[in-house]
Amino acid sequence: MTWSEFYMIAAPLIAILHDQHSFLRPPSDAVIRVFPFRLHIVKDKAVVINSVCELPVGAIVTKINGIPIENIIQELEMYGTGETPESRLNFLVNYFIQALPEWWGIEEFEITYLYKNEEKVLNLEATSSKDYRWITQSVRERNPSFELYGSIGVLKVPSFNGSYKNETVKKM
Repeated sequence: MTWSEFYMIAAPLIAILHDQHSFLRPPSDAVIRVFPFRLHIVKDKAVVINSVCELPVGAIVTKINGIPIENIIQELEMYGTGETPESRLNFLVNYFIQALPEWWGIEEFEITYLYKNEEKVLNLEATSSKDYRWITQSVRERNPSFELYGSIGVLKVPSFNGSYKNETVKKM
């Protein structure tokens, strides 16, 4: 049994608890197929908050392979863990939608998105989780930053990064 198969069986059982302290996350060393971007739910919209492909940060993903993002989220709802609907929803988006290439066993995707009030379609290939990581900055260059993409604002706060905390402690 792969960790993905285990996860798909065990995660719904833990999600029933609705407890922020009980959850399953993929092993950090697991190598799976993932999207080359990350989403976050902002006012019921799936907003791109990090991208290492042509999909721009700030874009609103509306469909994946012609399936409305709302339907995908509803299908994956049983895997979300957390105490509140909002925390469960963002857990789903951060872990499960990121890993759809692995769950669906598909390498190429059609992403429909809105950007600057224009609907666009982009064909993307999945990437390896080993090759895709959040883009981080060194401590001395790291400051909170705000970027505006149309009507969507993205605030990047680096203090949530574990290495940042360690580096800060070393400076004290």
